[in-house]
Amino acid sequence: MQYKLIDLLVESTKNLPITTIISTHSTAILGALNGRNAHVYFMSKSSNELVFNPISKQLEDIIPIFGAHPLSNIFSQSPILLVEGEDDERIWQQAVRSSLGRIQVWPCQTGSKDKLSEYEMTASHLIDSIYDNATAYSFRDRDNEPYDINNIPNVIRARLNCYAAENLILSNEVLLSLGVTWEEMKIRISTWLEKEPSHVMHQKMKDFAVNFDRKNYKIKDLEVIFIYLSGKSKPWEVVVGQAISKLNSSSSRSEGSLADFLGIKIIDALKLCEMADSTLFLQKARVS
Repeated sequence: MQYKLIDLLVESTKNLPITTIISTHSTAILGALNGRNAHVYFMSKSSNELVFNPISKQLEDIIPIFGAHPLSNIFSQSPILLVEGEDDERIWQQAVRSSLGRIQVWPCQTGSKDKLSEYEMTASHLIDSIYDNATAYSFRDRDNEPYDINNIPNVIRARLNCYAAENLILSNEVLLSLGVTWEEMKIRISTWLEKEPSHVMHQKMKDFAVNFDRKNYKIKDLEVIFIYLSGKSKPWEVVVGQAISKLNSSSSRSEGSLADFLGIKIIDALKLCEMADSTLFLQKARVS
C-alpha cells in the first residue's frame, strides 16, 4: 500500500512544476522512491543543514536491513555485518543458519574492498539519523595490510588475522571438521604435488609448500584442492561457516585456531567465543 501511495504521488505530479517533500520513518516508502529521481536526506541531531542526495547503490543495499520501521528495533537485534564479496557473505549466512540463533548478524556484501568504505560511511550516517544506540560491523580481508584498523562512528571495523577468507579453511577447527589435521594436510599436499606435476595450480601449490604459511600466504584458487584433499565434497564457504557457528567459550584462541585466524577484534565484537554452552544450544535446537 505504501508503494502504491508513492506510485500515485509520482504519477500525479510528474508533469507539474512541483517539488514534493516527504517526511517519513518508513524504509518501505524510501524503497518505493528508488529509481524515481528522488533525493534523500537523513536527519541527525548533529546537523541543522539539509543536503539531499540521490539514492546510492550503497543505500539501496543497506536500507532493507534496517527493517520496515526504525522503531521496531530490528537492526539492533540483527545488526549489519558488511563484508567484501560473495564468498564472505555465504560464509556468514551459513554461520548464522548453523548457529540456530546464537549468531545474530545480517551479512551484506559490498562487492569489493574499495566499496566497503563507502558502505561503512552510509551505515554510519544512517545509524546516526535513526537510532540512539546501535552498532554496525564491517569485516575485511587483511591482505598485506596491518591487522589493526580504526573504528568509525557507529561502525566497528575489523580485519581477518589471516590473508583472506580462503585461509580459514586451513585453521585447526575447520580442518578437523573435514576429518584431517594440519600435519596430515601438509603430507597430503606433498603427495599431491608428486602426483599432479601438470596441474594448472601445481606451481602455486609448490610455492605454498615451501613454508606452509597457512595464515599469510595468498591461497586463493587453491581452496578447492584443499577440500578435495580432505576427501569431502562440501563447498568451502559452508564448511567455514559451520565451523564459525560452533565457536564457544571453550574454543581455543591459540596459534592456528579458527579464533586466531578470525582475529581477536571480530571474535570479541560479535562475542563468538562467549556463546552459550552445549546444553543451552540443544535447548534452542529443540525449540527451533
